[in-house]
Amino acid sequence: MAESHFEKTIELVAKAIEVHPRTVKGWLAQGAPGETESGYDVEAIKRWREENVRSRPGDEPEPDIENYRERMAAAKLGKAEAEERKISAEAEIKKFDAQKLADNLCYIEDVENWVSFALTRLRNGLAKIPAQLAAGYAPDIRHQLEGDCRERIEIELRAIVSDLSDVGAVRDE
Repeated sequence: MAESHFEKTIELVAKAIEVHPRTVKGWLAQGAPGETESGYDVEAIKRWREENVRSRPGDEPEPDIENYRERMAAAKLGKAEAEERKISAEAEIKKFDAQKLADNLCYIEDVENWVSFALTRLRNGLAKIPAQLAAGYAPDIRHQLEGDCRERIEIELRAIVSDLSDVGAVRDE
C-alpha cells in the first residue's frame, strides 16, 4: 500500500492526480475522502477513484475475455436469428404475391381506386347525354327535357355509388 501524502488545497490534489480541480470537487461531492486536519489525503482519494470512477479509458479494468467471447457469440447468434426472421418474412411476402397472381387476386385498395375511376368516367360521359338528347328537340322543350334527363341520371348514379361505396364489404360476403 502506498504511503499517504497530504495536500492543503484542491488545486494541489488535482495537480498530484493529474486532473482538473473541478474533477476533484466533483469526486468530493460524490463521496471521496474530504479534508482532514492534515489536509487532503491524496492516496485515499486515488483509492476512492479506483473503486468508484470509471470515466477515463485507462480506468477500466481488464475485460473478462471469456465473458466477452460469450457476449459476442450471443450477439452473433441474435443477429443470425434476426436475419433468419427477415428472410422468412420476405419469403412469406413473395409466397403471398405469387398466390395473389396465381389466383388472379388484387388488393382491395386497387379495386376501390379502379371503381372510383370508372364511376368518375361514367358520370362525365352521362353528364353529356342530356344536352345531346335535347339538341334534337324544339327550343321550348329542350331546357325541360335536359333538366329531367339530368335528374334521372343523377338519381341512378347516386344509387350505383351507394351500392359501391364500400367495396371492402365484398370481403365479408
